[in-house]
Amino acid sequence: MINADQNNQYGAIMTLMATLQQAGIEKVGLLTGAPLPTPSL
Repeated sequence: MINADQNNQYGAIMTLMATLQQAGIEKVGLLTGAPLPTPSL
């Protein structure tokens, strides 16, 4: 399972997933959650 937040770039996650697949890992999951609240000023 990959756990990342909204600050991660999509391309970096896709690169990680490709690397895992090349290493023989066939099942990769992404953890999801509710978006973080926007800070009020």
